[in-house]
Amino acid sequence: MDMICLDTNILIAHKRAKKADKDKTMLYRLTTKGYPFAISSITVYELLRGDNTDEDVYWKAMFANMQILPFDFACAEQAARIYKDLKQQGLLMIAGGALSFPR
Repeated sequence: MDMICLDTNILIAHKRAKKADKDKTMLYRLTTKGYPFAISSITVYELLRGDNTDEDVYWKAMFANMQILPFDFACAEQAARIYKDLKQQGLLMIAGGALSFPR
């Protein structure tokens, strides 16, 4: 089954949006596509590494409805291949995780 792998910036932008603007966020627009959401374990780390326990509660509630993609050896290997091929830095670890996850 196809799914949408969300990145940290998509989730943060939605959380920070004012209530009246939530329907303008990318996350909101993606909800209309009908696909289930997933996030990388790296995204979980990025969102939970802060000091705010109220935010942790918010994020954990959101994660409860998503599949968490692990970052294991296969993900690391795929990310390394992408890096070598593209010679760019950025979201390579998350891309590797999303691409190596079996459908």
